[in-house]
Amino acid sequence: MMAGCKWRALSLAKIRIRRADPKEIMNVADIVLDSFVAEINDNIKELEGTNVTNRDKFYNFYYDRAIAHIPFVIYLAEVNDEIIGAAGGCVDEHHWGNEKWGAEDFWFVKKEHRGSKAGLLLFNKLMDWFKKNKAKRIQMTHYTWNPKVEKFYSKNGFKPFEVCYVYKVGE
Repeated sequence: MMAGCKWRALSLAKIRIRRADPKEIMNVADIVLDSFVAEINDNIKELEGTNVTNRDKFYNFYYDRAIAHIPFVIYLAEVNDEIIGAAGGCVDEHHWGNEKWGAEDFWFVKKEHRGSKAGLLLFNKLMDWFKKNKAKRIQMTHYTWNPKVEKFYSKNGFKPFEVCYVYKVGE
């Protein structure tokens, strides 16, 4: 039992959270699209799979935000220089109101590193960034196939306000 506690403390000490450099966006796109999108598609077949997603569009999404002066951030979680997770989002005026909202684009940790606290460290870093950039509300996404995230959000004061449905139009 003690050895497990030591390992968790040691692994927490080795996790490094840093802001992604703009030059890394294509590498981040590969990780997000290959790991995160693949896992989503394994659970919800009606969403696009990695055969449909496009790393150039991922890059252009953030490039367009930069051109439009919409503040955004991407954080990376690393262990021994290996990226094991990532979180990204922006702060922009809500499309129906006059307040700035922080909106998560993605937040994930590779399956083999879950339980290492990397997800919590990424979450905290993203929340701090949203607040620093004057977000009045923060919107995070929860996929229905992952009830642990729903519990995590509730525990941290988030309230569900919207449910999205997807329908795949015939082939």
